Amino acid sequence: MLASHLLSAVLLFGIPIIAQSADPLDSVLKDLAGKKEVDCNAVCNAVGDSKRNYSMSGSGAGVTWTCKCNKEDVVINCEVTDFTSWTFGSCCRQVEGKCKPVTDPSKRELEEEKTIDESRRRRRRRRRRRQGKGKGKGKGKGKGKGKGKRKGKTTSPPTPSAKVPKCPPCNTKEQLEEDEIKSVLTLHNKMRKAVGAPPLQWNCELMCQVQEQADKCTGEHSASYQEPIKAGENLASGSDGVLASWMWFSEYGISEPDKFAHGGGTGHFTAMVWRSTKDLGCGKCSSKVFVCQYANSPPNFGAASSYEENVPAFEGTAAQFKAAGLDVQEAKDYLNKFQSWGLPIGTALTRFYASLEKLDLDAMDSGWRRIVFFVTGTGAVVVLMAFFALSARRCKCNMQLTGRDEERNMFLTEEHIAMDAS
Repeated sequence: MLASHLLSAVLLFGIPIIAQSADPLDSVLKDLAGKKEVDCNAVCNAVGDSKRNYSMSGSGAGVTWTCKCNKEDVVINCEVTDFTSWTFGSCCRQVEGKCKPVTDPSKRELEEEKTIDESRRRRRRRRRRRQGKGKGKGKGKGKGKGKGKRKGKTTSPPTPSAKVPKCPPCNTKEQLEEDEIKSVLTLHNKMRKAVGAPPLQWNCELMCQVQEQADKCTGEHSASYQEPIKAGENLASGSDGVLASWMWFSEYGISEPDKFAHGGGTGHFTAMVWRSTKDLGCGKCSSKVFVCQYANSPPNFGAASSYEENVPAFEGTAAQFKAAGLDVQEAKDYLNKFQSWGLPIGTALTRFYASLEKLDLDAMDSGWRRIVFFVTGTGAVVVLMAFFALSARRCKCNMQLTGRDEERNMFLTEEHIAMDAS
């Protein structure tokens, strides 16, 4: 009835009806199904802008493309239906970190069902281990019983020590030198310690697998989850492993400081710090691409519960960097550099500077406490010295007065004797 009245009004009075136009970006996203890469020119044009640059990261959950338009960055998340060819399923735009690749609800539920039991078993095993350690007796020299760890108390991993094995030749075009391996492995383990994950070990066979991919010099992801050694994979332009590691790690700023990272452009970071991963191997194509793979429980695979289990929440404070053995000034320089390059690091720099100011204030406060203690201690010493000096002077005066009294008494006694004699 209402529709007929509206139609009559349109016909009689010529009232125009304006249909709501569809978002141009929606059609671009729909056209991505079945493709292998995102056309950032089309994405930027759809939002009324033009492309400046782009970046891409991949994981077991899908791929994230960041189209850097002149006015804004448009982040596109796509699920991967075929990891052999990296063919896209459905894609969506990420807004304020809430957009995730669209997956079939039945598949998502199936994945969660597969992982939830394993997650519960892991939690029970960790709980039993903590309880067993808390009840044990201490061993070694000394009297008394040792104290176990308090239930629920977590301890930071030990200081990473980069043990680099002697790897045989890979029979590839290039291969990382021992000093390159040591620097990348040491930096990875320090970053994992800052987050609260155990250290990695270098895998020579994995390194050769990675190098075969790096020799192609294409800068494209391999089907790493289908390789003989199943692994997650990180790529970076150039061949500097230290720079690449800092670029990947800085993605922690995209996630909230009190929540575990999951998708939304944090795939490089989550691959680096995945708790259950044990092996690392890297390769390079000089001046073009640096590649690392993470194996022996590959990262970035499974439902949200897997991420919650394996990716610790990380605030990214200067104190956390320092405690893990990372150079605070170096971290500051890299984060500033990435911010100026327009890389997606979220609030990493803001959080770092806020914590740096607090660290400086704490150091200043500690310095003032030392100064006050010194001044107070010095003042106490001065007061004590003055007290002893006055005491000594008073004692000397009493001795002098006593001597004079004795002389006076002797003189009076002699006078009395003389008077008695007369």
